[in-house]
Amino acid sequence: MGSCELKVSRSLAKMLSTSEMRPKRMIPLARTPNLLFSSRNQFVSLLRLRVTLLTLIALIALGPPSARAQGIEQDSLALVAFYNATNGAMWTNNTNWLTGPLSTWFGLIVGEVGVSGLFLQRNQLSGAIPAELGNLTSLTILSLHDNQLTGAIPAELSNLPSLTLLLLHDNQLTGAIPAELENLTSLISLHLFRNQLTGAIPAELGNLTSLTNLSLRLNQLTGAIPADLGNLTSLTYLGLNNNQVKGAI
Repeated sequence: MGSCELKVSRSLAKMLSTSEMRPKRMIPLARTPNLLFSSRNQFVSLLRLRVTLLTLIALIALGPPSARAQGIEQDSLALVAFYNATNGAMWTNNTNWLTGPLSTWFGLIVGEVGVSGLFLQRNQLSGAIPAELGNLTSLTILSLHDNQLTGAIPAELSNLPSLTLLLLHDNQLTGAIPAELENLTSLISLHLFRNQLTGAIPAELGNLTSLTNLSLRLNQLTGAIPADLGNLTSLTYLGLNNNQVKGAI
């Protein structure tokens, strides 16, 4: 609750406790019937006002929907799109998907503000990875390897600022490696090997200075090895074999 809301709540509470807000003592009917009628009406009016003010205080205390609730709603929509795009009905295991609470969906880890892990490797996923997956902004691990995924790697995956592991190897992905992946500055491991990726290795991957493991082997990549990969000072493994790269190292 903000400071302004707290002041309003305290003021309302103080108002409720003052003598002016309390109903006057009722006078016996035999003495002054008109005064009794007036006091009783006043009592009812004040009681209604008290309920209204207490309700207002409660609403102020509740405030807007929590960040977690908003994150869960956004993630749910993205995951429904992912399920539909990858033929979820035919997965090996799709327990609770689209039915139970998000935290019970197979392969998910749900953190404080949203989905932090998506583990659906070796689960008979097919079709293309949808762009909506880039809306899982709390994701730290994306593991979709050893499936039958096709199509391009969506550039929208670059919208996942907390991603540390991107494991898409052993699929049938095609097209170029998106240069936009340079935005994944928290990335530690990038596994794209054993796909059908084409084109040059993006020089922008040299900006992923947290990388310790980069494996692009067993694709159809061409062109020279970018000198920018020399910026990856934390790298402990680099796999580029079984491509058509050329030129000096």
